[in-house]
Amino acid sequence: MICTPRGPALEIIRDALRAEVPCIDCSGALAGQAAVPLWHPESPEAAKAPVLALPSSTALAWRPIFEALQTSAGLERVSATILSSAGAWGAEGVATLSSESIALFNQSEPPPIGPAGRAVAFDVVPGGALDLERVKGELRREHGEGIRLALSALQVPTFVGEGAQLALELSRTLALDELARVLEARSELVLSEGASLRDAVGGTSIQVGPIEADTSGEAGRSVRLWLAFDPIRLMADAALRAAGQRLGLR
Repeated sequence: MICTPRGPALEIIRDALRAEVPCIDCSGALAGQAAVPLWHPESPEAAKAPVLALPSSTALAWRPIFEALQTSAGLERVSATILSSAGAWGAEGVATLSSESIALFNQSEPPPIGPAGRAVAFDVVPGGALDLERVKGELRREHGEGIRLALSALQVPTFVGEGAQLALELSRTLALDELARVLEARSELVLSEGASLRDAVGGTSIQVGPIEADTSGEAGRSVRLWLAFDPIRLMADAALRAAGQRLGLR
């Protein structure tokens, strides 16, 4: 199970293949390779491949929403702002946010700049640790090259969790109450009018809500929704499930 940065991952995977050891790549190094299958819980045969790529936590969280909407109304365009926590930088990011916050409260000397390249406590910074090109590539691999994507990311001063505000353009009209029923039918999703990062942290469910009409687009086809999830738990759960499939376990 490869959980290193992308650079070292390729060499480890090459060595593993030479030794005939199956790999589950969690680094994203092979996520864009068409010959390497992306893990999906409904494709147990893909898990038997010599190398299996795990989608990013963002793509994993959006997957049930995209699948539900494509089946019920079609999905043409997605515009999203993703809010990523310090946890996206790993343990060093969490430690940096903690030390920066303590220094600001105590009015003491600020700590050295962390992995974000600048201070993050009590601030919101464009960008962050997310690889948006990886996310877009995975979404197009799973949900079709024709889907139009406009993604941006903000680094927010929270320790863990990830949230996103999605603006969706559907192919066909779908009433909001029917859209909510379609999403509610997915076991991975929990609908809530006040879904927050705190609600999502510590679990593998994706919190969704509120769901609203987007009045800047065509009525019945343009909607907005907020979602929140714990990327670390979601990724770990997917990796264990993929390993279970590989080993013939459920």
